[in-house]
Amino acid sequence: MRGVRQRAFTLLELMVVLTVLGIVTAGLGRILVTSERLSQASAQRIGLRQGLRAAASVLPAEFRELDAADSDIVAMSATSITLRATRQLGFLCSVSGGGGASGLSLIIRQAPMYGERQSFDVGDSVLLYVEGDPGTRSDDAWVPGFVSGTWTDACPDPDRPRAGERLTVHLAGMADTSLATGRGITTGSPLRGFTVVTYAAYQSPSDHQWYLGQQVGAAAIQPLVGPLDGPTAFALEYADSAGLPTRVPTAVAEIEVRVRGRTTAPVYTAGGAVAYQLDSVVAQAALRNNPRCHGCP
Repeated sequence: MRGVRQRAFTLLELMVVLTVLGIVTAGLGRILVTSERLSQASAQRIGLRQGLRAAASVLPAEFRELDAADSDIVAMSATSITLRATRQLGFLCSVSGGGGASGLSLIIRQAPMYGERQSFDVGDSVLLYVEGDPGTRSDDAWVPGFVSGTWTDACPDPDRPRAGERLTVHLAGMADTSLATGRGITTGSPLRGFTVVTYAAYQSPSDHQWYLGQQVGAAAIQPLVGPLDGPTAFALEYADSAGLPTRVPTAVAEIEVRVRGRTTAPVYTAGGAVAYQLDSVVAQAALRNNPRCHGCP
């Protein structure tokens, strides 16, 4: 009898141990699952905030370079904007005549040269700063044009020649005598290479989610930030110099950007529900290249 009772107690103890082990294992499983869900949710939120920070950095930086009065804003709406974005910056060291069908001959310093490319290529769109009459600011302007020829040359500096790039540039208004002969274009004038860029809400055909898209030139639009919380989650508002709303591209003095993003997938919330997490950012940019006055003496 004693042996039977001992075996009974052994079985009972084993059942207790197995029950406790099952409870502990289930608890550990729940902890691991909860920890994994929290980790995934945290990673999703971090990705969301990083994307919004990128939008708040990239777009205002692009907008601050614009001169609305000089038609840098090509088109604009509440959910998209097309602009001439600067991608290169060089400085003239020599200007010679030409004009007409032959174009204007310029030499650009090899250094300093700023931008994504350290040279200009045939076909590049450019903006050349034309001083005009140094005695007045009323005729100063950025004149658009394009590059039709390039080759290596040297800047004829007084102390010694320095490396440069000779460009043949066709400017808008080349028929004007002063532009055709290079008068009013001074040594040291900046030459900006620009690309037409569009920022707009964009629905990806692969995952059907909405993104802040960027289109460079005639290339296909690409997702830049996202996903967003729907087609209206990227919004733009425009104000003139008086702070009043405007829809006239040449009158824009300030642009406000609103971006509302969401996580790439639903995540578990603190209450145990599963839902997309949303966040948003608002940024404002004043167009610092706008003329300080119109028709200044």
